[in-house]
Amino acid sequence: MCARLQLKPQEAAKSMHSTKIAVFSACGYPFDGFAKTESWNYWKDRMVGVLTIPVGGFTEHDKNGTEHFFEKAGHLAIIVIQDSTGNKHARIMTEPASDKVALVHERQPVIYTLPQRYRTCQ
Repeated sequence: MCARLQLKPQEAAKSMHSTKIAVFSACGYPFDGFAKTESWNYWKDRMVGVLTIPVGGFTEHDKNGTEHFFEKAGHLAIIVIQDSTGNKHARIMTEPASDKVALVHERQPVIYTLPQRYRTCQ
């Protein structure tokens, strides 16, 4: 599986509805929520694919609903899982928040740097 989608900071700072549309546009599967890295053993048995989307950052909401944009260039990690009925869904991988993000939210998406050879569809 391979997908390419570049989200500009102002696009990434949109609501969860925009996240659902962006993930669906990138991978063709409905967005089904998030997957904690701490639960990898649970997810790996249901996973049928991994996607990465180049991003310039991400948005988290504080407890008052205020959006906060965090710049972090890299590739957003998305897994595709298959449920018991055979339907496939996309989930964004999350990890515990960094010190800066923890002031706003307890989790953040997994964004990492890919080696150049993995950055384009082949």
